[in-house]
Amino acid sequence: MADGDLSSSFAENQINENHEQGERPEIDMDGEAPVIARTGFERKLAIAKDIVQILAIVAAGIFAFFKFVVFDEPSLKKNISVSGDLGWLKRPDYCVAALNIEVKNISRSNVEVQEIRGRAWLVDEPSADQKGIGYYDIRSVVNGKDPEATITYDDGPLVQPYSPSQSSHHTFEWIVKPQAKKNVLFLIEAFGSDKTSSLDHQYQWDLVCGENVNQDAKKAD
Repeated sequence: MADGDLSSSFAENQINENHEQGERPEIDMDGEAPVIARTGFERKLAIAKDIVQILAIVAAGIFAFFKFVVFDEPSLKKNISVSGDLGWLKRPDYCVAALNIEVKNISRSNVEVQEIRGRAWLVDEPSADQKGIGYYDIRSVVNGKDPEATITYDDGPLVQPYSPSQSSHHTFEWIVKPQAKKNVLFLIEAFGSDKTSSLDHQYQWDLVCGENVNQDAKKAD
């Protein structure tokens, strides 16, 4: 038997064997080894695998959106927080305004505070002419007005590098003379390398000495 007849006979036997096993062979035109077609189960399994991969990609995209846009981006925009409170130490002839300030790094990277500025204004008590309730913004009252006192330094308390979540505290003390119907407004600002805009700031205000001092009434007593 010739070689060509042997090859044909072998191929026919393979086809018959595959047919008996319930599989339909696919023979390419170049006469190479036949490729067995996928069964229905294998096709469904491949489709399910593709769907799982697509869902995994979508889930990864949603996770990345919430992590970097919703949670991380705000902390990158504002990386330093300045907070505080105001207390008073009373003396016979004056008061000490104790302005407690905390600077904290709320970002995920190192941040350096290179300058601290402080300002203080004396402000008249607001008028009570309006009836009921009215909005009052003491910051707008001092807008454009020169402060009564200022501080600026680039080497001192709160000026330092801050690692993530690191914080530092300092109490700024201001001597204030008792004055009737006067408020005092304090502003503390923290600056980085850009000295034109602050990283964050804190306003605190109160009546002078924490109460409305009436000097005339004191003398009458």
